[in-house]
Amino acid sequence: MKGDTDTDGHVFYSITAAGHVEVTTWLRSPVQCPETTRDELAIKLAVAVTLPGVDIAEIVRVQRMSTMTTLQQLTRAKNSGDDPESTD
Repeated sequence: MKGDTDTDGHVFYSITAAGHVEVTTWLRSPVQCPETTRDELAIKLAVAVTLPGVDIAEIVRVQRMSTMTTLQQLTRAKNSGDDPESTD
């Protein structure tokens, strides 16, 4: 929400309740492997450190668990000879 403007013309904004829910959900979800050059995990962490009350360690923990699960699936597929990219 648009807030006050200071004497230099800088506008101050505050997050709405719906926006807070949305950013909290986004921060708590693991990042999937990027298919582009944009690194969403880096962006997520950069945003998270600017927000009060965000548990950075929890964000990293959730991401680590997701990454480890993916690595375990890839290892199992490699050991069984399956194609991990296959949708069959």
